Amino acid sequence: MVPALAETINAKDFLILIPGVPFSLGRLAFLTVGICGLIYNKSFYFKSRVLFGMVLIFVGSLIGAIFSDAFLESVSRSVGNITLLVGAIGVATLCSNKVFQKLIDAFFVLNLVHWTYYVFNLMILNGFNAVSYSKLFTTEDAINHHVIGINSSVSCIYIALRFFYKQQKLRLFGYLIIFIGILNCLLTETRSNLVIIVLVLLLTLLSGKVKFGRILFISIPVVIVMFIVLSNIASSNESIVQRFDVTDEDYQGRTSGMRLDFIAAAFVTILENPFGRGVFGAEIEADGIESTMVHNQYLTFILAGGVFALVGIFFWFWEFAKIFRYTTKFRLETQGFTFAVVFSMLTFLLTLFTIEFTGMIFFLFISLIMYLSESLFVNKMATLKNRFFVTHG
Repeated sequence: MVPALAETINAKDFLILIPGVPFSLGRLAFLTVGICGLIYNKSFYFKSRVLFGMVLIFVGSLIGAIFSDAFLESVSRSVGNITLLVGAIGVATLCSNKVFQKLIDAFFVLNLVHWTYYVFNLMILNGFNAVSYSKLFTTEDAINHHVIGINSSVSCIYIALRFFYKQQKLRLFGYLIIFIGILNCLLTETRSNLVIIVLVLLLTLLSGKVKFGRILFISIPVVIVMFIVLSNIASSNESIVQRFDVTDEDYQGRTSGMRLDFIAAAFVTILENPFGRGVFGAEIEADGIESTMVHNQYLTFILAGGVFALVGIFFWFWEFAKIFRYTTKFRLETQGFTFAVVFSMLTFLLTLFTIEFTGMIFFLFISLIMYLSESLFVNKMATLKNRFFVTHG
């Protein structure tokens, strides 16, 4: 899994292409491990609605390819996605293994460390950079801020809950880890990921043991200190101030209003193409732009796969909603793997409303949610069996 996880952290630096092979070394490793997982764990139930939903999404894109101007390219990409989905199923079978869970722990830690160092090295270590991150990206001196945002957000939430969430309470070091994720988003000017981290943090606090004294003397003071520090850092960079200034209606309207126009144009295109237009046809025309992505992964799936993808996304959301409710209601493994994965997954799914992102981390999360789905199914079966034996003696 090492090549796969390295590519997941940063494909730009760790992508290794193999001549004559359609998959990179990382994706080939992911697929190989998945196949080994399928052979190793034949008792896996394969009843996950997430799996059914993902099959519909990718099969839908195959059907949509018929209506695409880039038929062969769309078919090729869809077949590649389906192949990686097979790998994701196999990886899901291994997620109950404690050693494999440690590997996932290491991935999220290294992921946050890598992107934190990248941001700090670029913006802070050589003296706080007065040049905005967006300008550094425009001059190709920096990577797209959404890559940093999604990796930092899912990793800081996972680490905080995996290691610093005890007895349904977030410890001080957990706040510190989340603060690092927020700081990465602030410095790289990714508003959506910063808001999502804060939202998931609040949901985490509300799902645990809420005591007035703890809120008054720990949670509120920590949040206030985080806000003051972040405000002082932001005030040193005019671009960051403007980016996060909600009172600047003109700037916020110009930068956010375009997204709404994209979404409206996407709905029109979807209605005109109920069976989709294939992976390479999942673009729209809006605001005078001849061809652009909609900046919403779910709408992009529907643009590619039409009604089949829409149904697949419904199953995906429905299953995760059940997993989230089951986990928070019964406080499953609040000091362990499941709780951290559920809230990190929530962070990831919310982020997909704001960007397109189907790299290796997408398939890793598909593996994790399929594992959670199967675990929920197994737990339900065990509960039904216990009730049966109790009822019938």
